[in-house]
Amino acid sequence: MHSLADRLGYEYIKDGPLSDSFCMTSKPFDQKPMVWNILEGERDGTKLLIFDSVVGKSYRTVIAVHSDSSPYALGLESYPGETMQSDGWSVLIKRPILYGLWGMSIHRIEEILNNLLV
Repeated sequence: MHSLADRLGYEYIKDGPLSDSFCMTSKPFDQKPMVWNILEGERDGTKLLIFDSVVGKSYRTVIAVHSDSSPYALGLESYPGETMQSDGWSVLIKRPILYGLWGMSIHRIEEILNNLLV
């Protein structure tokens, strides 16, 4: 994740709280989940956060875009994840497929970022 942050020109934070600007009040983010591998940056003036987290009872990778409408390209229907919107953020959360397999691959993160509608 650190090398991805370098390639994107984003800030990498090993672990810690999310930026204060990420203020989703809907579940599962209403409880301030534990997060790590945080990438924070902007694309065309739109704030993006990518991080690993415990969402519910599962480890997940999350891509959050500060946008009132979904910036995720069509075609994600086949992707095992879910999107949600709250408080000016649109979030894509990877759904775990098998026990122990939880994170998004760097390749998949890059694919999603390259197809963002921002």
